[in-house]
Amino acid sequence: MGPEQQVNKVQAVAELQLDIGSLRGRALIPVSTKEVTQGGIKGVSGVGVSANVKFPI
Repeated sequence: MGPEQQVNKVQAVAELQLDIGSLRGRALIPVSTKEVTQGGIKGVSGVGVSANVKFPI
């Protein structure tokens, strides 16, 4: 989701996961490369990011 020009730059999705006590979060971030290089990965700005958080009720 985002401007077509930016969406066309997306090559893959990076997943980040964070656990803090009983709280668990996960984010899917659109990136412009398919492989991790020494320069790291670069997110694509202006394109939607998906995230979810799980916690006990």
